[in-house]
Amino acid sequence: MDSIISRQNHSLTGVTRDFMIILEVQSPHVPSLDLVDLPGVVTAASANEPEDMPQQTRALVEEHIRANHQHSLFLCVVQATMAPNASTGMQMLQQLGLLDRTIGVITMCDELAVRHHPKLRARLQQQGDAVVLRPFGWVATMNCPVPGKSIANYSALLEQAGAEAPFFVEQGMSDLIDSGLATCPALVGKIDAMFLQYMKESWFPTTIRMLHDEQDKLLAGNVTLGLPATTATETAPTGAAELKQLQDVAVVAASDALSHNRQWMLDYYWRELISVRPFGSRLRLLRHN
Repeated sequence: MDSIISRQNHSLTGVTRDFMIILEVQSPHVPSLDLVDLPGVVTAASANEPEDMPQQTRALVEEHIRANHQHSLFLCVVQATMAPNASTGMQMLQQLGLLDRTIGVITMCDELAVRHHPKLRARLQQQGDAVVLRPFGWVATMNCPVPGKSIANYSALLEQAGAEAPFFVEQGMSDLIDSGLATCPALVGKIDAMFLQYMKESWFPTTIRMLHDEQDKLLAGNVTLGLPATTATETAPTGAAELKQLQDVAVVAASDALSHNRQWMLDYYWRELISVRPFGSRLRLLRHN
């Protein structure tokens, strides 16, 4: 990547819009998601950076957001020493109408002077100079590296993570942890809630609609073939058993990828799928397989 950026910008600084580093993680215990780490949008080029660095970063971020916003959720990270309403990234999300799918992250809270702690609390409550992000709001984090240890050291990362909650406690902000407004576990909880809402409002209804459309196509295929219509008496025992088997397999497969608090939704939507319009023939059920 260094050589690519060097050829493009004639230095080892800047960004590239044509290449990216892709790290693929395969596991039965994670959901199917693409996590995209976009560069921060800068307002001016610093030393040794291309003069058009602000234009490069803004164009890259805006291009990606516009191309993928329909199926994307956003984390907008703002340093604790910066006013959220001064964030260029937050401005872009606001202009594109995406604040309802954004979680705000106030990071580097260890660099915030004690006298500004009331300001941090106000921002987490979406007051003062905070940008209002409903329904997901803001969360504060602190991940100061462990002195003298490489960030590539796994034990150092664990130690770094373990120091976050004690920091907020020592700063008299344990109530923020209790209310889910501070620490990385709180952030993970917000991401989990956001992803669950997306599944409920977008993925599940779309999937059910696609299954209904496929069912209609198979029904039309049966009619074209001149097959006799089956009765409920003929198909109910076998069809119900096969549907139950499909439901059980789907729930088991999804349970490893989704947390326990999502599983009730899988059951709910499967019941909705089966009760709204039951499958009409054994032939169509087998073709779904």
